[in-house]
Amino acid sequence: MKTQKYRVEHSLIIGKPGAGKTTLISEMLQTVKTKSPEVKVFVIDVKNDRSDVDAYDRADFRVTRQCRITDTESVVEFVVTALEEFIRFSERNKEVLLVVEELDYITQCFNRSSSRFYFSSSVEKIIACGNSQGARIWMSCFSDLCASNILSPSTRSVIRKFTI
Repeated sequence: MKTQKYRVEHSLIIGKPGAGKTTLISEMLQTVKTKSPEVKVFVIDVKNDRSDVDAYDRADFRVTRQCRITDTESVVEFVVTALEEFIRFSERNKEVLLVVEELDYITQCFNRSSSRFYFSSSVEKIIACGNSQGARIWMSCFSDLCASNILSPSTRSVIRKFTI
């Protein structure tokens, strides 16, 4: 019996702390890796929460660092480096999924930095080019307002939202 391929879409998972965003992403990743094992998963995790250690065990590549929101430049530098690594990762793999945890946290840091628009323009490019290049992005955040602050209305219209 042939397993039906899972269609990976751009997604935004919204929920308060402790609501189960990481658990939902973990379950979704399990489905992706079971039904579409050719999809390579790259995770950027800026908080490195100990309770999330097993959540991304199915990821092919995980970039993590325990950052403090008060250390804006450190967070920005880490995320810029991680996104550059993701670009190299996506060039080596046909179908890729970028998982970005703590979108609110990352957005706050970029908004206070001299690289204010780097993250939003990178996400916009991944989403705009994703359909032709096989790249998708999943992001988690506390509120839809965060996505509204970094993504254009046309880009937000192609992202599937889950509120938990």
